[in-house]
Amino acid sequence: MTDSKTDSRDDFPAQRSRQSSERVRDASAADRLEQYRLRFLGGGNARPPKAMKDIKLDASGAPDAIRRAFDFAWPPSAVELLLLDHKGRVVFGRVKGSSER
Repeated sequence: MTDSKTDSRDDFPAQRSRQSSERVRDASAADRLEQYRLRFLGGGNARPPKAMKDIKLDASGAPDAIRRAFDFAWPPSAVELLLLDHKGRVVFGRVKGSSER
């Protein structure tokens, strides 16, 4: 018969190694995330439309950020959505009522 305390001590290095590799994997995934901003524009008759709301968004790339943009509800008076990269460049845009997806 084996002692359960001995078994758990014998397995401890393997558990520690597994936990360590999971932390490294999580950290490296976070390092690969890029920062984006989701900007909603509106403002009635203002030309150009005013920025109403900015939301920070971390994603693995532009396609992932675009997919995530569809998860956010538009503010009621917003008329346009822009997805900006970390340099402020527009990577995606949508006008409210546009049927494209």
